[in-house]
Amino acid sequence: MEKTTQKLVIIAVICAILLIALQLFDGLVRDRAHYAAIAQENVIAQVDHAEASATLGNRLDLYRLTERSSKYAVLFLLITFGGCFLFETLRGLRIHPVQYTLVGAAVCIFYLLLLSLGEYTGFTAAYLIAAFACNGLITGYLSAVLGGIRRAAVLGGLLVIAYAVLYLLLQTPRFTLLLGSLLLFAALAATMYGTRHFDWYDLKKREDLS
Repeated sequence: MEKTTQKLVIIAVICAILLIALQLFDGLVRDRAHYAAIAQENVIAQVDHAEASATLGNRLDLYRLTERSSKYAVLFLLITFGGCFLFETLRGLRIHPVQYTLVGAAVCIFYLLLLSLGEYTGFTAAYLIAAFACNGLITGYLSAVLGGIRRAAVLGGLLVIAYAVLYLLLQTPRFTLLLGSLLLFAALAATMYGTRHFDWYDLKKREDLS
């Protein structure tokens, strides 16, 4: 169990580092929202300001939705890292911490793509492009790491569902708590169902044999 515990600690450290990086990203979003709000106030004082004010209003909506979406990054990291760890444990695979880090970085770069693309295409189009690009990157990379496209497709499918649910959460703030709770429950239920017959004490025997 020592190796398993060490791997869990390493994963937790990687996750913490990525979340710290996302805090810096949140600061970037807040700065851009602040300057956009100031610009909108200045534009309103002008005579012909309708079009410019609407554009800045859309920018503020983009920054607000992007900042809200980044709050759920920990859930996407848990889905991805948790899935990789379960495949590693249940199937006897070996995944290096560097590979965990690269996958986590692909999860986090979604938010940077969402912000940068959204300033030119709008939130919905940017969300679809960023989600498709990052999920395709993660799935393609994990097909090599996990030793098969079917295993990677399982995690890719879970991420597609998570991205779809997140979009609904962002569009329906009234039901945010309900949908978030259902998503967490579904993730926990899937983990419990997938590991219901696994003997966790057998990990010690495997490590001793190896």
